[in-house]
Amino acid sequence: MRVKKKPTIDAQDGTEVEGDEEFDDIQSETLIHQYPSVEVLPDADVLVLPQTADSVEGAIDDGGSVTIIRRWSKAKIRKMIRDKEIDKEEGQLLISEMAKAEKSAQTPDKKKNMLQAAGIQGEGGVKRAQVFETWTKLKIDDERRIVKIYYGGEKRLLSVKRNPYWCDKVPVLSAAVDRV
Repeated sequence: MRVKKKPTIDAQDGTEVEGDEEFDDIQSETLIHQYPSVEVLPDADVLVLPQTADSVEGAIDDGGSVTIIRRWSKAKIRKMIRDKEIDKEEGQLLISEMAKAEKSAQTPDKKKNMLQAAGIQGEGGVKRAQVFETWTKLKIDDERRIVKIYYGGEKRLLSVKRNPYWCDKVPVLSAAVDRV
């Protein structure tokens, strides 16, 4: 929270009034500091196309893409809808499909029953939707720009938006251990 004095403006001629404390107003505002965050992703959750590219930027410049697998719960999907990161209708359809999948999962699961008989517990009943976050270049106003696309399966397009970052780069750092 930052508090500062707001200068008082004279109503007659529009100039700032200097001096006496009785003319000063206090203005307060809440500052939100946003810092970069780092997320370590498993290798299997990231796909860079073409695979022969030397870097993520090189892949994007060559007409390729970078795709990250995201696993979202219903609460995360609702939050993404509230934040206007994904389309409301498509997000609601994804949530309803997750509910249908839960109902169809009520049939006995032999593998789960055998694991429970051996004393091994599963991960719990949290259902997650597999969403693909893809970064690529698309033509916007006769210029190729980086966009972030969310896919909720093979045929469900959740969102397409221009790169939200000021640097206009893909926020994925990647380097091969051994170059093939």
